[in-house]
Amino acid sequence: MKRLWLSILTSLAVFTGIGQTMQATIKPGTTPRTIDLYVKSSASFSQRDENMTFVLAFPNTITPAPVGAVATPTAGVTSSGPTPNSLGPVAGISGIQPTFLVNNLGSTSREVVISTQTINGAPYYLMTFIFANTATVAHNWVANEEQRIFSIQFNGCTANCNPNAELLVNMPGGGGQGSAYWYFQANVLGDITNYQAPFYQNPQSTVPVNGGSSDALSYIGLANPVSLPIKLAAFDINPNGCAVNMRWEASEEINAGFYGIERSTDATNFVEIGQLTATNARTAKNYTFSDNGASAGKVYYRLRMVDKDGKYTYSQIREVALNCSGKNSVQVYPTVTTGQVTIKLPQGFENASIAVYNSVGTQVLSEISKTPFRTLNLKSFASGTYFVQIVNNGAVVTTSKVLLQ
Repeated sequence: MKRLWLSILTSLAVFTGIGQTMQATIKPGTTPRTIDLYVKSSASFSQRDENMTFVLAFPNTITPAPVGAVATPTAGVTSSGPTPNSLGPVAGISGIQPTFLVNNLGSTSREVVISTQTINGAPYYLMTFIFANTATVAHNWVANEEQRIFSIQFNGCTANCNPNAELLVNMPGGGGQGSAYWYFQANVLGDITNYQAPFYQNPQSTVPVNGGSSDALSYIGLANPVSLPIKLAAFDINPNGCAVNMRWEASEEINAGFYGIERSTDATNFVEIGQLTATNARTAKNYTFSDNGASAGKVYYRLRMVDKDGKYTYSQIREVALNCSGKNSVQVYPTVTTGQVTIKLPQGFENASIAVYNSVGTQVLSEISKTPFRTLNLKSFASGTYFVQIVNNGAVVTTSKVLLQ
């Protein structure tokens, strides 16, 4: 059985003879200083997530060194201590600090252990991420279909900050700290780790070195980034009424193909909304683009810069908040009623949520039926003034006053 740091873990029931095994890989994230961890299963199944461990190794030239706030019984090993498995910065880690931008693992607790280790003759800092406690809902896996489980941004680096030098590793016997390995456990199936080949290759990684067992060194790194003939000097976005105006400047274009303009409402899933052909100018070139189709709320944009050979890379993500889109198209009626209120929503508001507040600001009702027409029944409430608030993509679009007689 694997050695686990997290003190709140219960004993693990390990089952053998199952068909599923889990592998992992890493890719560069779409935001700066970000590593994405992907996991895939060899067979389809649905189980609640329970325990998972993975390790990222950083060359020890990185500055400042990561340090945990909690000492452990092992000399030179520190920890964040057990914390909730959530988005945002990991509490209890200083120096290089991990921040979770995407978290798709249902396990409820997390601990990050910091140690040092020599890998292939070179010194590294190890960040071991340990997840425990059973999820509340099932996680669905499809055979050989990878899922992005985490996107982790590493902040605080002041020198030698090279994400392409990081490794996803499985240390022999868990390394000096005893827990630096790749491990996956579902709540009923138990341990379904692929020990023979823990890591798999993807187009943005190196070829994995798989040691063949949990007691052997396995690792995988990131491939060298694509070098494109487009050098982006600036990328700015600004709201203009209900539109979003974008401007970017390319300081150099050689064999450049086009720019794809992409939009997202969650900073993760992007869709292309337009293209502009690159001019391949010998001097700095400015481009502009306007988006008139965004919904209210937080909206994210990025550029996909493509050369004539089909190679591409992404710009940094830019964020803007829109409060006007669809406001004048939202209808709340009647505003004087004996109990029933109807709400008509425009296109793009299918996922809008509706909340009703009383005169002292207490929420008394919510509605999330995902239909363009919503009906609120206020008959059970006391007569008085109420406020119907429409929220779309995380932003308040409009608030209407309703008098209940």
